[in-house]
Amino acid sequence: MPLAFKCFRQAQHAESDKHQAREDLDELSGDDLAEDTAHGHRQEAGEDQRRRGAKEDGKGRFASGGKGEGGELGLVPQLGQEDQGEGGDDGLPIKEHEDDCTCNGRKSQPPPSLPKGSPAGIMPGMRVEAFERLVAEWLRLEDFKAADRALNGLQVASSKTELEKIAFAVDASLESFRRACEWGADLLFVHHGLFWGEALPVTGVHYRRLRELLLRDLALFAAHLPLDAHPELGNNAGIAAQLELQDLEPFGAYHGVKIGLKGRFPRSNTLDEVVERLCGGARSCPGVLPFGPQNIQTAGVVSGGEAEEVMQAIEEGLDLFITGESSHIIYHHCLEARINVIFGGHYLTEVWGVKRLAEKIRSATGLQTAFLDIPTGF
Repeated sequence: MPLAFKCFRQAQHAESDKHQAREDLDELSGDDLAEDTAHGHRQEAGEDQRRRGAKEDGKGRFASGGKGEGGELGLVPQLGQEDQGEGGDDGLPIKEHEDDCTCNGRKSQPPPSLPKGSPAGIMPGMRVEAFERLVAEWLRLEDFKAADRALNGLQVASSKTELEKIAFAVDASLESFRRACEWGADLLFVHHGLFWGEALPVTGVHYRRLRELLLRDLALFAAHLPLDAHPELGNNAGIAAQLELQDLEPFGAYHGVKIGLKGRFPRSNTLDEVVERLCGGARSCPGVLPFGPQNIQTAGVVSGGEAEEVMQAIEEGLDLFITGESSHIIYHHCLEARINVIFGGHYLTEVWGVKRLAEKIRSATGLQTAFLDIPTGF
């Protein structure tokens, strides 16, 4: 800022320094003072707000050229949301990174902004420990320790202490790790993790998976039966909502814990109608046993590989049983008991929980989330 204009401002606004300002002003020529005074009147109204976003040249004019988003002076707008590149094969934005062992280098990126649709006033960023506690409380992880052989919770840590982006997938695999990192995730949440109640040597596939997570500094969190059983966020809850089942009750005991749901359709449905709503058509459905009544009124749902739970559906007199995987040994039981069965696929019946939890996390915390769709066809 020119000395004359600085002095003019001091004389105008700093009563305590009035005499000193007058002495400084006296040292200037009359022409200089007149020029700077006129300049001060032109700039005074907007100077305090504008000087934060622009630089001044040596003559008192803002040094950006032309008109831009900042108005006639062409002030440079403040950095906002990150630019999004083209999506990958899964339709998710892919961010390039120079180091193949770096998951999401943020050195050259602008500060993260609040994700679209996040709750007002909630800024992104959550401590890893806080995320663990939140999910453990929502899904009641402690309640399934006896029934579930899977390790539920944080399975692999990273060097990061705060989370901003969480990817969700059904399975822990090299493919899901790669795609999570391409999206820039700090943590990957999966339904099927890496640890299933037995000691594994760190060799072969297990070694390569752990190596990938550690080199890319990607944390891994898993929830198995708790995500099947949750009455609102779970896989079976998602299927029941998709089919509009009503009067829901716990169903399908597994190691003493009911992880499925049963209910009643608001109106009678044909088997084809249910298959269409669940799988998008018969061609996308791995298998159907059309042995029960044509007008279906009741159904039991247990996602994943629980074909033998059809025996409980038979005992309870249900018209339809829905699960993921088929089994040879139940065929004649279903035929003779006259019950319909839909084998919707292990993967397809277990995308519901991770999707619903991803949305819950996003809406409740403001963290960015993405579902990575990696179907297996089974």
